[in-house]
Formats: sequence, structure tokens, C-alpha cells
Amino acid sequence: MLAFQENPTQQVPLQPKPVSMDHPLLLEERDLHDEPFMVYMLDGATFQRCACFVTNYRVQLSTKGKGMVGLPRSAIMKIGTEKVGTVHQYLNDSSQAVQIYCKNGWSVYLRCDSATVEEQNNFKKLLALLHDAVAEDFKQRFCLQTTKTNESWYSFKAETARILGGDPSMFGFRITTVNHDYSVSASYPQHSLVPIEATDDLIRKHSEFRAKGRFVSISWVHKVSMACLARSSQPLVGLKKIRSEADEEMLSLLRPKPHTTQAKEKRNGQNRRRAMTEVQHLTQFNIRDGTTHHNTTIIDLRPWKNAAANMAKGGGYECSNLYNCTYINGGMEDCHVIQASLEGLQKLSRSEPNAWRSDLLNTRWLDHLELLVKCSVTCLSQLLSGGSVLVHCTNGWDRTAQVVSLTMLLLDPFYRTFEGFQILVQKEWTEMGHRFSSRCGNGPTGAAKDLSPIFLQFLDAVYQVMTLYPTAFEFSDTYLESLADHVYSCRYGDFLFDTQQQRVEARITEDTRSVWTFLSSRRSFKAHCNLLYTPSAILNPEGQYKKFCLWGYYLRYDFFWNSDCKQEALTMRKIDFLDFLEKRTHSVETGSTDDDEEFYKERFPEDEPASGWPASPLERGPPASLPVDAEPRRGVFFATADVRWIPDTLAHSCSFCKNPFFWYRRRHHCRSCGRVFCSKCSSGKVYLPTLGHNTEKVRVCDFCRRRNTAH
Repeated sequence: MLAFQENPTQQVPLQPKPVSMDHPLLLEERDLHDEPFMVYMLDGATFQRCACFVTNYRVQLSTKGKGMVGLPRSAIMKIGTEKVGTVHQYLNDSSQAVQIYCKNGWSVYLRCDSATVEEQNNFKKLLALLHDAVAEDFKQRFCLQTTKTNESWYSFKAETARILGGDPSMFGFRITTVNHDYSVSASYPQHSLVPIEATDDLIRKHSEFRAKGRFVSISWVHKVSMACLARSSQPLVGLKKIRSEADEEMLSLLRPKPHTTQAKEKRNGQNRRRAMTEVQHLTQFNIRDGTTHHNTTIIDLRPWKNAAANMAKGGGYECSNLYNCTYINGGMEDCHVIQASLEGLQKLSRSEPNAWRSDLLNTRWLDHLELLVKCSVTCLSQLLSGGSVLVHCTNGWDRTAQVVSLTMLLLDPFYRTFEGFQILVQKEWTEMGHRFSSRCGNGPTGAAKDLSPIFLQFLDAVYQVMTLYPTAFEFSDTYLESLADHVYSCRYGDFLFDTQQQRVEARITEDTRSVWTFLSSRRSFKAHCNLLYTPSAILNPEGQYKKFCLWGYYLRYDFFWNSDCKQEALTMRKIDFLDFLEKRTHSVETGSTDDDEEFYKERFPEDEPASGWPASPLERGPPASLPVDAEPRRGVFFATADVRWIPDTLAHSCSFCKNPFFWYRRRHHCRSCGRVFCSKCSSGKVYLPTLGHNTEKVRVCDFCRRRNTAH
């Protein structure tokens, strides 16, 4: 519950307070205006006086008590204006406020309350500078204006040797340079790891059957079974269902070869010892060592309907019979849905005091994180079972990068160290063609329609795993926050372009600083080090998805919440939100027969009441007025008389048979109890006179139909 000391019925007065006129500047950072702009920033339910400094790198807001707020110019997405009274329910003002929307979910409100012409003109100048920051030319990025330095980057060959434990040829793999001139795939690096039987001619033919030429590239190899974790883009099947012998042969080469693996282990004593240690860790998690399961699993991260729809555009999906493999759909939404979910988080602070929990669930941000981790756990279980895994989405540079890198993080403890996490991001994100320029709006090709927090969502997923295993990471959550800051800040050149080819042509490694040099410095190491770090083996977060919580990174500069409410938002887990809404949505009453109570317990064990079961509307009598804290808010709960409906966004499976909803298994609300069922479990229709359905039968679930017809 939000608690404000101000009287909501009165206009909130502006509170001029002395603020600091000093602001720190980085090397080569300069002010774009001689004097600071004196404005008012929204803090809770009041506008606090602050000094605004605009530099060639960021916008700094100095307030009393809040310190310095810094917004990088490149992180500003757009500038909006609206009346102060619509910003927050406790503000009663008709004047205009300016909102700064940031690409990473932050938002800041500013206003000018001076009646003098000079102050109003200065505020207009500030708006002009803010709009210039949004429309800033790529050549004006701060990292391109700094002193040129030569940074050392990771070595692909060295990392491959670390993963395999020696020369790749000893283990049935090789490093190909078929893409040395970026002719096979413009978004792929020059070096890739492939099976040793895969010739360059086979790779070229195979790449012609994959979107954007993104052929199968191996990211990680299991030390015991030699099972591969590979990635690619979708096959170009099309409506004619075209086949490619080269593509089918390439995927068949991913299957582990157990006899060859045993010979390699005997040749390499060091790898043999590592393998024995790995087997002990697998036994700890009750997972098979993979001596019999050698099938390849293709995990298509898209919902099945999206994968099928891509056939009309020339894409599609693999047929499991033709490829002799297992095909799984991950059900992860595309970048546009994720962007809309982040925008919902931006509006979260404007929710009513009793509705912010349901509004948070309505953004589905935690649901998207859950799907991401679930797909990674699926990859993990398949690899530990001894089978290779191929992961792809549409083009293989968004969802594929998320799942592959998170799977490697769960499997390999090296990637949970400072050095390992740096290599993981460089190897699976910057080198493999994630579109940082388009998704973060950092480069010359960035457009508003392509913005999406794909990498930010990956960092959030790492944070969720970190909360489940607080001692398994060498770095802390502040390390993730610093990295998220500089993905959008353009202070460093690591995230400016989409592909390795573009970075090589722009001489990024020679002409800009690297964020990894900053994060690996001694000063940064002390601030980001996890003092509880204890190296551990495999992490398996299966079954712990409901423990996910909101990352405090999104609320760092969100001053609408008071401290108590903000602390509650950061500590409540997803299961706590669901339990809270369940208590608000359903009222439990007594007065049932023994048979009906047993029937209820059998079908809804997770919702079993302490005594009795929810009475039907026919037994409740005339509908009574709802309590204040149970009223539907912002379209989350849809009410028919005294029946509160479960929202579609919270119903992922039928409440009766528990089958998951899909494109062919639609959701149907029971008009009597408000739960969501499939068509088979809600095929009946009855009259509900107490709910106003006197002349027409309405759909109800089989459970309510059985009870209503009994009366």
C-alpha cells in the first residue's frame, strides 16, 4: 500500500531547496550549456527542485537527498509531454510535465514552474537539447569522441581449446574459416566450430538452406558424452516444404560418437579427470551420464504458430522424421512482444496502490523470464542425457543467443566468473551477430520499431538464477547493473554495431575503449565482487520459476514509489503475487456435501480450501457488493456480478485437465466460477438466473454444470 504524507485533495506545492551546482565530469566530457537548468523532478508525490546539466555524454540531475541522477544521451528513447494531474493519482495539477523515456525502462518527469519569461525560455532550451539527444547522429556517440586505445579481446581458438580440453581435432571437431571474408553469412564471425566431417563445401550448401546463411555452429561441448550445443537460424522450407540433403547431413553430424569419445579420453588424461568430476556432479543431480541417448534434439524457440506462419515467408521448421531427431517448440515470443512488456514496466509506477501487483503480472515480464529459463533447462537436461541440441529461432540472433548463453552459464562454472562471463557475452552475443545497433538503438541502423531489450532480458534471467544460487557467481548483481548501463550508454564501443564484420570495418577494437577493461579493473572488481562466492558445478533451477522477482534495476530512478512499496516490489516473488491475486479473486465459503468436496479436492488440489469449497452463484443468492480491495482494476479482473474472472495472461493450462493452452486448444471462461478451461472441459451450457442469464444458456465448466444442474 502506498503511503503518502501529502493530502491527495490538495495541489502539491513545489518545494524549492538548495541543490548542489557541482557535477562530476568524465575525461573528455564537456557541458553543452554554460549554466545549469533549474527544473523540478517528480519524486514520490512531490516535485523536487533540481539542477539539470546537459553534457555531450549524459543528462545529470542533481537533487537534495537523492544525489546525482545520470541518464546517458544515447539511452534516451523519446521525450513526451502530458498534464501533471495524469502522471500520478495523488497529483492535482493541470500544468505540463515532460517525461524522459529511456530504452532500459527508466523514466523521469521534469517540469518548469516559474512564471518568468527567462525561466520558460531556459526550459525550452533544455527541451531542445533533450530532443537533440534523441536525434543524435551516430558519429556523435561519446565513445567515438574519446581518446583512442587498443584493447585486448578474447581468442576464439583459446576458448575452444578450454572447452574441449585440447586440440579440437582430437575430439572430432575442427575450426572452420569458411566465412573468413563474410561471404557465407554476413552476420557470422570468421571462425566457427563444426564437426570434423563437415567440409567447407558442405557448410556452403547447408548455409544456403538456412536464413541469413547462419549455418550450424557449435557453441559448447559436453566433456563426458561429447554432446554438442549448437545454434543456427530457421530452415528455408517454405510452403513447398523443400528438402536439403546438405542440411540433413549437417544435423546428422551433431550426434555424439561414444566409441570415439572413449578413445579421446584415454589419449587425454587431464580431460579424463575432468570427466570423472563431471560424472560425480551429474550423480548429485540424479541425471544420467548419457551413455545410451545419442539422438539430436532441435529446440525451436518460437511458438508453433509463429514457426508455421514463417513458411509463408520462405522459412519454416524441421520435420522430425526427415531429420531423425526430436523437435520441440519453446514458445518464446518475439522481440516486439518483449518491448511491449518492458513498456508495461515503465507504466508500473503509475498504477493504483491496490493494483500494482496485478499490473506487474499483466506485463508478463516474469512470464517471459520463466519461458527463457525453462528453455535453457530443457537444453541442459538434453545435453546431460547425452544428446546433442540445436537451438534456433527465426534468424538466430535474439532468442537463440539468450537460451544458448544461459544454458552455457548453467552448465559451465567458468562462465560464472568475471573472465568467463566476459567471454560468454563476446562469444555468443557480439561475435555471433546479435543486433545491438538495432535492439539498443546504438548504431547507425537503429530504428524505433526494432528496439527490444533482448540483452537486458538475458541479464535479468542471470539475476534470477543468481538469486536462487547466491554463492555460485564470482560477481554480484551490481556487476550486471553496470553492464546493463553501458549497453545503452555508448561510453564504450563494444555494443555499437550488429556484426563482427561491421566492427572490423569501423575499427572498433582499435579506436574505442572496451567496457571489459573497465569492468575488470581493480576498482570495479572490488565493487562488483561476490564475497560469498564458492565455485559450484551444474545449476539446475527447474521447478523454481515461481521464485522469480522484479529486478531492482528497473526501479533505480523510479521515484513514484515510496520506500515501503518499492521494497515490497523487489522482495515479493512471482508465487507471492499469484497467491495475493488468488486470495483477492476467490472467496471461500462452506456448506457442501462430502461427495462434492472430494470432487473439488481431486480436480483443484492446489487451490484446496481449509474447509469446504466455493459455493456456486445459485447457493449464494443475490449478488452482494464487492469489497473495496476486490474490485477489478485496469482491466485485470473482469467481473460478472460477483464472479471474478481469472485473466487470460495468468491461465496457461486448463484448470480441469491441466493440458496447456495452444493455438488449437483455446481458453474458455466459466460464467459461474470464473476459471479458465479448454473446450472439452467446458462443453455444457446452463441458465444462471442470479447472474442475469435467465433466457439464454451460457458456457460453464463441467464441474459447475454438474453442481448447477443438481439444484
